[in-house]
Amino acid sequence: PSNEEAFFETLAHELHASKEKVKKFMLKFFNADYPFICLLLQTEPYARELVDALRITGRHITLATNPVFGKREIELRLKVSNLYLHDFDFFTSWEDMKVTKPHQEFFASTLKNIHAKPKHTVMIGNDPYYDLPAHKIGIQTLIVGKNLSIKDIVESIPKDHERFQTN
Repeated sequence: PSNEEAFFETLAHELHASKEKVKKFMLKFFNADYPFICLLLQTEPYARELVDALRITGRHITLATNPVFGKREIELRLKVSNLYLHDFDFFTSWEDMKVTKPHQEFFASTLKNIHAKPKHTVMIGNDPYYDLPAHKIGIQTLIVGKNLSIKDIVESIPKDHERFQTN
């Protein structure tokens, strides 16, 4: 089953409720409350600049978020940082994925979806527990936090995009 189906099956089981009842409740939550909750979430001021800088280099950009939400919910969360699903060549969501982070299979499946090899991929994450397993399958992994910021990464990208090779 997709992550979406697994989510509703698990929640229904845990709440001792029917899957239909849980879906109806969650749809109401996602339509009414979730958009307002997203407005309260922390923004990343350099996220837009990072995506734009990477786009100029000709790189493929994937949003490998933990696929525990649908496309609509991910889009609402992205808007907080002035990003949109169309900014990415591929993104993970509960509709399309069958495994989640921190499982190495999540990263392997994502690589398969984008037709990429680990050695040609960089993962920028913010949670060592969920994102470092990418490193275990050979993906160079940068963890944003106390010692590295998105701003640092943006500033490290040469402004002369022709110096990049996209092979």
